[in-house]
Amino acid sequence: MKKILSFIAILTACYSMNGQAYGSEIDLSIGVTQKGFAAYGAYNYHLSETTKIKTGGYASFSTLDKNEIDVDFNIYQINAQYMSLVTSNRRDGLSLYFGAGALIGWEDISVNKNFVASDALVLNESGFIYGLLISAELDIYLSKQSSFILYANEQWHIQSNLGKFIPYVGVGYRYTL
Repeated sequence: MKKILSFIAILTACYSMNGQAYGSEIDLSIGVTQKGFAAYGAYNYHLSETTKIKTGGYASFSTLDKNEIDVDFNIYQINAQYMSLVTSNRRDGLSLYFGAGALIGWEDISVNKNFVASDALVLNESGFIYGLLISAELDIYLSKQSSFILYANEQWHIQSNLGKFIPYVGVGYRYTL
């Protein structure tokens, strides 16, 4: 058992030393989503000069009209993505990444009970969500350690009846650690 743990520790140390050469970043963006607004914060771990793992937290606050009744729903989720550099122009200070990943979270549905005669309008209640997402981000470098970002993603919540497909477009700031 000690040999296995030692081997795992050595592999982890070698892998983390290799990844440190490319750096890490944190970013925060705010933007619009399906009839609402959202915020997204993330940590980017570069695997190489052209690929990175992006993990983040997302919160959105939206209203959906369903049969002339406003249904408020909030989504809180975490996600992990693999992102790849599509193009980069260091002279102009631009980089474009595309990525895909998975998400898990919580969908909080609030329906004004005074207006709803039956539960037929909303087929599910607040609960656990999971799904997939695709994303694109444009990095506009301000300096060696900071950049302005434009971030967009499309989320697919597999079991949700209100927000099956949720778009997000935001602007933000990225700091290189």
